[in-house]
Amino acid sequence: MAHHRAGSPVLTPLSGEALQQVLDELVPMPEAALLAYIAAAGIDNTISRVHRNDMAETLCRLLPVYSVAADRKSGRRLDPADFEGGIFADGGHTVRFRDQRESITGLAVTRTALKAAVAALKDTRKPTR
Repeated sequence: MAHHRAGSPVLTPLSGEALQQVLDELVPMPEAALLAYIAAAGIDNTISRVHRNDMAETLCRLLPVYSVAADRKSGRRLDPADFEGGIFADGGHTVRFRDQRESITGLAVTRTALKAAVAALKDTRKPTR
């Protein structure tokens, strides 16, 4: 059983080959949120950072999410509870909290999970003529 500080995210560490496989497959959340937003809403209007923040929040409810170090050499899978009460910022790169918890940065999802989510979002957008 892993122990963690109260108020800090429950992170599942990755190591060795499993870590490298995940790191190679990750898409930064701002890019993932943009692709998902385009799939869901099209590109008929300007896609603001707020739109991407909202889509990042949606993706965090639907997909496994990772926090990756700035050097992209380490990362951890996050638990959905880690986002509770968080405010998505920077186009989905960061989750900030109003309480004493530290921000979570470097959010990313796997390319495989993102492709499935984008396909599902496109299906919901099909024209009804």
